[in-house]
Amino acid sequence: MNRYNGQVYGRKFSQALLLNFDLREVTGGQARFFRFLVLLCTFSLALFAGSFAGAVSGYLSRTLFSSSQPVEGAWVTASVVLVICVWSIETKQSSIASGLWKGGLTVVFTSIATIIAIPQASDLVWVTLLATSVSLGCYCLVFIASSFSLSLFMILLKHSLYENVNILYKILIIVLSTLISYLIGSEPPVNSEIASQYFGEIKLLAGFLMGLLTVKLSFDVCDMKGKPKKNFEFLRNWAIAFSTWGSSSFYNLDLSSIDFTGAKLANTDLRARKLYRTRFKNVEGLERARVDNRYLDLDKPKVQSLLIYGSCEENDFRGINLQGAYLQEAKMHKYDFTSANLSGSDVSGADLRDSIFVQTDVTGVDFTEAELTGICIENWNINSQTCFTNVKCKYIYRKLDDKGKPIDRHPSDRNFEQTEFESLYQEVGNLVELVFREGVNWRAFAFTLQKLQLEDEGIGLELRGIEKRGDLWIVKVTHNENIPSAEVERNLYARYEEMQALLATKEQQINQILGIVADQAVALKGYSQKPFGQNFFISGSTITNLAGETIEYSKEAGQLRNIVASPNSIEIVATAQRFLTQLSGQKVAATDETQVELLQQLMLAEAEKDPIFKQFLRQQGQQILATIPEGVIAAALRVAIAQL
Repeated sequence: MNRYNGQVYGRKFSQALLLNFDLREVTGGQARFFRFLVLLCTFSLALFAGSFAGAVSGYLSRTLFSSSQPVEGAWVTASVVLVICVWSIETKQSSIASGLWKGGLTVVFTSIATIIAIPQASDLVWVTLLATSVSLGCYCLVFIASSFSLSLFMILLKHSLYENVNILYKILIIVLSTLISYLIGSEPPVNSEIASQYFGEIKLLAGFLMGLLTVKLSFDVCDMKGKPKKNFEFLRNWAIAFSTWGSSSFYNLDLSSIDFTGAKLANTDLRARKLYRTRFKNVEGLERARVDNRYLDLDKPKVQSLLIYGSCEENDFRGINLQGAYLQEAKMHKYDFTSANLSGSDVSGADLRDSIFVQTDVTGVDFTEAELTGICIENWNINSQTCFTNVKCKYIYRKLDDKGKPIDRHPSDRNFEQTEFESLYQEVGNLVELVFREGVNWRAFAFTLQKLQLEDEGIGLELRGIEKRGDLWIVKVTHNENIPSAEVERNLYARYEEMQALLATKEQQINQILGIVADQAVALKGYSQKPFGQNFFISGSTITNLAGETIEYSKEAGQLRNIVASPNSIEIVATAQRFLTQLSGQKVAATDETQVELLQQLMLAEAEKDPIFKQFLRQQGQQILATIPEGVIAAALRVAIAQL
């Protein structure tokens, strides 16, 4: 790959040209001729603003002292000053449009007040109306010219250089305003000998004050540190667009994986069609380049800072579009990415500890070796392209409370083992997600999977997990690559509905169809007179303790399955309590120790007979433990999972 000689001034890039050159540490921007023209225009605008401000102040001075009627001249001057002051205050606090609206109302007010205050001067109303309207329009032009030229200086010059130039800019505007004010209306006033004696000084003072007001107002609303007032961002946008005239251009190109590390991109057109994992590390002048947000929010200063430096003082990235962002090894500790779009971004090796990913799109994100301890993942969106290889994660949170604090720590009483987080959350390809709004009938779904597998072994169905997203339950099932996911999803939904209906009325018939009764009878016969732990043994279809009390195997195993697979934590608590009370009442397992042993053996026996139930326990065991309250069932489940 070739490298430029460090400069790409004025070059218009094509997609083919990008493939042949290394753009690291290059310097972009305008060609010298165009830069000279833009600077000349900027300087001309500053001259115009200063001159026009001086013309307005000179006119006001002449109106005040040159009239044959001193009262009328003073009235018109005061009206114009009032209109300009109202416009200036409202514009600074709000916007130019709001300033014009309030200034226009003031023009009407002064015209009406003229009729009331000086009724004998009938022509004065029209003079006041004309003078205030023209002065308002002229000063609005002065402000726009001054502010636009100031914005251009900021865009064209480095901040370090601009800090020195802005003093000269202020002096230029004020001196020009003062000089033009003095030169306009040089005839002596006729209404006052004292005014005639000091007329020149008065005009100088008026010009100085008008220039100072213009400079002060422009500096108050324009960009000093890359953050213009919201209602005046259009001035900066105009300036950036003007500054990229004849500059280096990547307009509408696909800049995926392009490396701009260390490049100087001020006054460059970076309105690219695609910026997938484009590297902006240590780039200079990105805040003065022409960008847009059609791919990611590159026009936001905090996004630019994150891409350039790998960190940002502001950690609120809620709703921000960081699609495809290159953020390797970025420092994003305690960032809030609620409802943000990080799809396709590269955050490998990044520090994301304690960050918030509530309703965040992280599909296709590369988290390889990232620090994820303490993140909150409520309703985040992942897919099979989301990579969690070798992530460092001790625990996570699964919800936010009403105050925005992470709750529901998982695991609740320990840390993740190495690669455990990856195994729990890494999605695989060819995945079907089945959505259930009112919980899942686990038995019906297990029969559905078994029946479809018996009918077509090539479908390759495999349960990958169950999770809750808000009020929805999501069951994830993988299948063979050569079968369309839509077809698998349609078959699963249809058969599941059939199984639910059949189970409600003909459970015995379903067992016979699937051969479950026969298989279970054979399995139970094999257990006949066999030990079932240290305190129990199984005989036929019953479990007996050492004292001779018995319970039905299939009945208790079914209750235990319902508890483990229940989607409702409140239902789990109630069902579990009834189950344990029943065991104690039957005197089969009266103590906590014997109950733990009995339930453990039941789960292991069911897992041995039913591969789907075994897989379910392996994959969802930790999540189930987080839902079930600490007690006998949780202890039995923990021991059983460890032995699977």
